[in-house]
Amino acid sequence: MARPGFALHRKFKKLVRTLDGSIQMGFGNILARGVLEALWEGGYEAGNDYIGDQADVEARACWAGKEGILCAALLDAGGADHAGFIDEGGTPFWPEGKPGTYRIHDLYDHAPRYVKRRVQLEAEREASGSSVSAMRSAAGKKGAARRWMANGQPNIANGQQTDSNREATGKQPDSKRMAGCHENMANGWQTDGTPAPAPAPAPAPAPAPGNSNAAAAGKPAASPHPRNQALLDALAARGWILTLPAAEKRTAFEAALVVAFEATLAFILADLEERARQQQEIPGSLGFYLGDASTLAKRSTAAEEPQVKPTVMLDLSWLDQLPEPRRAEARAAWAAKAADVEASFDASAVPRILASSAEALRMDLALKWAEVSA
Repeated sequence: MARPGFALHRKFKKLVRTLDGSIQMGFGNILARGVLEALWEGGYEAGNDYIGDQADVEARACWAGKEGILCAALLDAGGADHAGFIDEGGTPFWPEGKPGTYRIHDLYDHAPRYVKRRVQLEAEREASGSSVSAMRSAAGKKGAARRWMANGQPNIANGQQTDSNREATGKQPDSKRMAGCHENMANGWQTDGTPAPAPAPAPAPAPAPGNSNAAAAGKPAASPHPRNQALLDALAARGWILTLPAAEKRTAFEAALVVAFEATLAFILADLEERARQQQEIPGSLGFYLGDASTLAKRSTAAEEPQVKPTVMLDLSWLDQLPEPRRAEARAAWAAKAADVEASFDASAVPRILASSAEALRMDLALKWAEVSA
C-alpha cells in the first residue's frame, strides 16, 4: 500500500497525466493507484522485485488498455535521467538485468517488514545451498507426520518409535523395555527365578480385508482405485510426491477422474507450482483437491452433452388474415424478400433469417398502411 502523501509525488502525477491521455480524462488517478498497488502486491507476496517482460508487467497490473502503453508510462514516470516505477535491464538503473525485462524500482527500500524478512530467509536458503525441492520434501514429511499423529498412529522408523512418540505415550521403545526380559528368557528362566514357560506358537496372520479371493487364488490383489494411483504416478513423474486421499474419499475421487483425469492433473500441477512460487504450504494428499476434481468432472460432463438447438418457426399466418388487395401486395413483397435471403445467405442460416425477415416485413407493411390511411 502506498504511503500517505504519495499522490503528491511528481512521478505519480506524471503517471496520472499519461494515463489520462491514453484512456479517458479524469480516470488517470484511480488507474495509476490501481496498477501500482497490483505491481507492489505481487512483489510483496513473492518477496522478489523481478516482474518479467512487457507482457508480464501489464498482466500483473491487470492492464486492459492498449499493449505497451502502461509499461512505457511506468518506465518513463521519473522523467529524463531519473528512474520510474520500474527499471529495465541493461540500463544504468539495473545494469546487470537483461534488456527487455523489468523489475520494480526500489521495492525492498519501501517494502513492509514481513517482506524484508521473507527476502532475508530466501537469501539464507540460497546461502545454505538448500534446494526448493528439498524444502518441499521436508515440508511434506512434516505434514505427513502431523496427520499420522492426529489419527492416533505412532511414527515408525525402522521398526522403532521416534522420540516424539515416546514423549506422547510415556513408554520406552520395546527394544529397550524388553531387553532384560529377553536376556533372562534366553537363559530359560523368568525374572522371579522360576523356569520360563515354552513360548506359544505365533498365530497365522489374518488375511487383509477384501483380499480373500485374491489370496485364495494365489494372486496379488489389484488396487481398487487405479486412476488415483495413476494420478499420483503422473505427479511423481513431475517431481511432486503426494499421498492417496482418505479411504472414504478415494471412490469419489476415482469417479471424478473417469471424466476429468487430464484436467485434474493440469489443475493440481498448476496449483502446486503456484504454491511453490508463492512459498505457501504444499498439500500432502490428493484429498485436498477432491472438490476441485469433482467440479472439473461436472464441467466436462456438461460440455459433452449435446446442445439442442431450438427449432426456428416461420409464421406466415398473418398473410391470410389480410384483406384481399393488401394480401396480394404482402405476398409479392414476401416472395421477393425470401428469394433475396436464399440467394444471399448460407443454407444453414436461411431458416433463422427467413423467420426474422417475415416478422420485419409484417411490421414494415403495417407501418406503411397506417401512414396511407392517415
